Amino acid sequence: YLLYNAAVKIRVQNNDGIVFHAKKISRPRTVVSGLISKELGSIIFTPDYAFQYISVAAILPVMVYLCMGLGESLLAQLLHLEMNFEIALLLTVLFGSLTNTFCAINISREGRSFYMQKTLPIRYSKMLGVKIGLNFVVTMLSVGISTLVITLQGFIEPMEAVFVFAVGIILGLAQICFATR
Repeated sequence: YLLYNAAVKIRVQNNDGIVFHAKKISRPRTVVSGLISKELGSIIFTPDYAFQYISVAAILPVMVYLCMGLGESLLAQLLHLEMNFEIALLLTVLFGSLTNTFCAINISREGRSFYMQKTLPIRYSKMLGVKIGLNFVVTMLSVGISTLVITLQGFIEPMEAVFVFAVGIILGLAQICFATR
């Protein structure tokens, strides 16, 4: 101990710097980042919800692609019509609503914990905003991948894909907000 103090005094007197480095004080987390980590933790560490969250979002592009091919050939053979844009829009909105099925249990899956959180000095809108935001990110990714897949396969044109994507995420956000209310 005495040798250490002597060494520190000598280094300070010679302006060699200090032997140890002060720890950087971490910045306190914001309320939103805390709510996001809580929401992600409740989803990831609950196997049923994690499976539902990931599998439904991942299967959406596959369902849209398979049904797009079937719908295109069905309409071409039976009715001699080419309605790829309309089919793409219908399938993206239809199967996009399946992605939002886990939004209905946003509040009920937490049980009494949600009502205890309401007593915290956090605005209710922030709590719901985080829930809506995380669900919207998943919906946006799955609708975006679906639109990209059917565009790259040549079913629709790029400008039509932008419209399908916009309609898909707007209706997806509306469904999320309605289910989370």
